[in-house]
Amino acid sequence: MDGARRVFAKPTLSEHRSEATKKCAGRQFSIMRHLHHPSSKSLYAICLLGFVFTMHMALPVYISSTFLSTFTSESTVGLIYTLSSILTIIGFIYFSPILKKLGNYRTAIITIILQILALIGLTISNSLLLVAPIFIISIALGNIIGLTIDVFIEHDSTSKTVGSVRGLFLTIINIGWILSPMLAGVLLDGTNEYWKVYGGAILFLVPALFILESNFKQFKDPVYAEVPARATLHKIWVDPNLYRVFMANIILNLFYAWMVIYTPIYLHKYIGFDWEVIGFIFTIMLIPFVLLDMPLGRLADRKWGEKEMMSIGFVIMAISTAIMSLVDGGGAWIWALVLFTTRIGASIIEIMIETYFFKKVGERDANMLSMFRSTRQVAYIITPAVFSLTLWFVDYQYTFIVLGVICLYGLRYSLTIEDTL
Repeated sequence: MDGARRVFAKPTLSEHRSEATKKCAGRQFSIMRHLHHPSSKSLYAICLLGFVFTMHMALPVYISSTFLSTFTSESTVGLIYTLSSILTIIGFIYFSPILKKLGNYRTAIITIILQILALIGLTISNSLLLVAPIFIISIALGNIIGLTIDVFIEHDSTSKTVGSVRGLFLTIINIGWILSPMLAGVLLDGTNEYWKVYGGAILFLVPALFILESNFKQFKDPVYAEVPARATLHKIWVDPNLYRVFMANIILNLFYAWMVIYTPIYLHKYIGFDWEVIGFIFTIMLIPFVLLDMPLGRLADRKWGEKEMMSIGFVIMAISTAIMSLVDGGGAWIWALVLFTTRIGASIIEIMIETYFFKKVGERDANMLSMFRSTRQVAYIITPAVFSLTLWFVDYQYTFIVLGVICLYGLRYSLTIEDTL
């Protein structure tokens, strides 16, 4: 899902030992072997944790660029996102050592508390000198929290059912992504009082602390692999399939970054939609992630390979994104339909990439996991530069054609990976 949606590191659920459980994916999952009643309690806990975390991330995600643009220019907004990505990458580099010292549970608790404080800062600050650094820190903290959730769920996963269980989990958290744009529009109610949205995000983080305390306090950390970042990069470089899935993920996240930063500004400032209408459009736009993630995950496990479906996704996403440049002043339903189609392609690509990667990588390789999540940050560093360069040659409206061409380039990588079936 878009941008900050990708902030939340998508996790896998637990390993299903019995054949009966394998046939009933979604009914009984054992997320944490050390819990005494894993099947239902752990599943509900991790799904609820994922839902409230997603709501906290998704609620402000589409208004943030417009919020920042009230303090500065659009080019500076892109720079702020770039700096937040750089800080996030630094955090990812030190993620494994932090886990070894504090453990995943304490890391999650501490970062959530810090995130609450950062969001409070955004609700009360009215100067760019305060808002910019707090926003940068908040984005980095959100990414790190997402990684801790990744570790919780990856703790017990199997390659044979990873597509099915990831599809199920993504479907559940994507409900939060569908609800958030509409809720943000209701909170704003035709105004530009963006502090209300950040305040709402805080309210969703408070129960996350309770869920962690109640269900994961006894989490037993695995022995995290100590692999230097350079060695991890080398491992990716020499493995053609890992390299290709990483490159495909960078292109997908470049699409998300472009959409998160520049589409809300375009719809609000250039097309003239108010936030209630934009909330409606984005709610419709995100429906494919709920409808497609679970069935596509199962297909990736049982019938079709990731290669073919990922390639179809890139074609759909590229064409529909380019069409956005041709929608000149259309109504809300037209924009909703076009953006809905872009997310059909994105949802196919996303679940295929996630499934493929987590079939290759286990829970102990925290460095590989953080490197994979860093592809989003790389995209957020690249995107403002590419967008600014594009504006030298074309008007804002036609930048989406350029993005469509970039998306089509993803076929170079999707068509050359080896299926896991």
